[in-house]
Amino acid sequence: MPYSAALDGNFFPVFRRVHPTKHFPHVSLLVLGGLAFLFSISLKLETAIAGILSLRLLVQFIGQAVGVMLLRRRWGVERLPFKMWLYPLPAVLTMIGWAWLFWQTGATRKWGLAEIALGALAFLIRAREVRQWPFGTSQSEVGGSR
Repeated sequence: MPYSAALDGNFFPVFRRVHPTKHFPHVSLLVLGGLAFLFSISLKLETAIAGILSLRLLVQFIGQAVGVMLLRRRWGVERLPFKMWLYPLPAVLTMIGWAWLFWQTGATRKWGLAEIALGALAFLIRAREVRQWPFGTSQSEVGGSR
């Protein structure tokens, strides 16, 4: 994921590097492998799994439900290729269910929140480097769309 994000210009450029002879994203692989190693020796497996689960619950599952609602508000019903029966009830119930499950991860939910905080910090550092939102002009303001 860091390699793909770097290719799109949404992550640090160093992660775009590909091994000169084997042609695989070695920097991304080494950094992720190093982080996995550090977590494996510093955390119990149960704690690491619960932290990863809580991260996914908040970012992926709840984030998707919020994203669907924001997309519908921004684009309107006519531009979307899908319909949601009884909208927004299914999205709201989904968020409540995932939030309940997040809460059930117990004290290890702090690791999920820490992972999110590190991701937000990485985003802010990169956004400052390239002078993008919130430190500069957003693409929509530059292009005049909206």
